Amino acid sequence: MTDIDRQNYDSFSSRLHCVDFTADPMLNIELWHSITAFEDHVHGVGVQYTRITSDLEFKPQPCQVPGVRQHAGLDVYYYVLTWDKLRKIYCEIKSVLRRVRERNPAVPAAFWQQLRMLSRGAEHLFSEVGIAARNEYEHPSLKPYAVGNIVMWGSMTVDESGDIVAHVGATTFATVKKEHCKRLRELRTDLIDLFIKYFSQKPLTKELIRVRTYIEENIGPIAEELKQLRDDGNTAGFNASLHRLIMHDLYLGAEGVALVPSARDRLYSLLVEETPEPPDRSFE
Repeated sequence: MTDIDRQNYDSFSSRLHCVDFTADPMLNIELWHSITAFEDHVHGVGVQYTRITSDLEFKPQPCQVPGVRQHAGLDVYYYVLTWDKLRKIYCEIKSVLRRVRERNPAVPAAFWQQLRMLSRGAEHLFSEVGIAARNEYEHPSLKPYAVGNIVMWGSMTVDESGDIVAHVGATTFATVKKEHCKRLRELRTDLIDLFIKYFSQKPLTKELIRVRTYIEENIGPIAEELKQLRDDGNTAGFNASLHRLIMHDLYLGAEGVALVPSARDRLYSLLVEETPEPPDRSFE
């Protein structure tokens, strides 16, 4: 699973399910639903990015992709439309938040200040992606792009950074950038953490990600240390350490920040591994 796949399939919005933003339950549900829809479309961008790079048998060097496959072009189309949906859903989130502000004047001013800063970053990101490609897809001109005697329809170019430029029609191109996907994931996390910070007592999502990253990156040494405790007969130390790690796993999973399956499998395999029996030396 790539970094884009992994980060996009985390369900951070589930952390807000029982958070009360106002005294109005229906308004709370409406806001949570909007944030969840935003996260779903963040997933969608990641899925389409992965499909596009897979379609093109992506290689990290500059190349012109000849005879673009039909499904690659369609995936770029869905990628562009998903970004357009994200832009509209973010506007809906801001609309709901205006009503939250009316219903809950006790929300600290710092929340609204940080939200404005976050929204400026979001608008800048959406503007970089642009809507020209979306408009051309929705109302296709089917015109080629011409430079001198060179005429192109539906060409795609991949540069050394992995960015993909796809011709949509006439002088309009769609750009697929890994950096945009990364910034979008960060926006999703920052948005959810803003609500966590001011409307709950939970730890920030970024803090949980750091815990998860530490466990995943060190699962090998952690497992070896546990096996050593078990093999040395230190049952109390083994049980205490394993219990603490399992509690971390359960809590992270419940908060939408689950460990990757390989790390979880390595951890839980310690429950079923048998301690090797000492060699029988009775016949020596």
